[in-house]
Amino acid sequence: MLTKNVSAQKERLFLSNNKATGTIPQEFGRLTRIKELHFDGNSLTGTIPSSFGRLSSLEVFVSNMNHLCGIIPPEIKNLVNLQRLELSHNMLSSFIPEEVFNCAQIRFLSLNNNLLTGTIPTHIANLHKLEIGKDLFILF
Repeated sequence: MLTKNVSAQKERLFLSNNKATGTIPQEFGRLTRIKELHFDGNSLTGTIPSSFGRLSSLEVFVSNMNHLCGIIPPEIKNLVNLQRLELSHNMLSSFIPEEVFNCAQIRFLSLNNNLLTGTIPTHIANLHKLEIGKDLFILF
């Protein structure tokens, strides 16, 4: 289980491969100075909290290989410093919100092996790496 008692002063939080279970608490949205969050390789369930939209300093969010479901919250548009988003090997569904592609700083996007569908806009040219894998997309 992820703890809710994390200092708001932290800049980097690495909780990778810790056998963590449960959901990502909404309280993580209070980490306004956080630059990196790594939750990969656990057994986290539930959705990505909409409170993550308050993490305006966040540059890296890695939560691969969990059991996250639901949508990628549209509040991601508020992550003006986001450079790397890795959410592959989860159970995210629906479409990729256009807000993801509007994050001006994003350079690495990994969303493969989810249940995502939809279209990918042509203005993704700023990406250095795009991984969408076996999900169903249409490029236009």
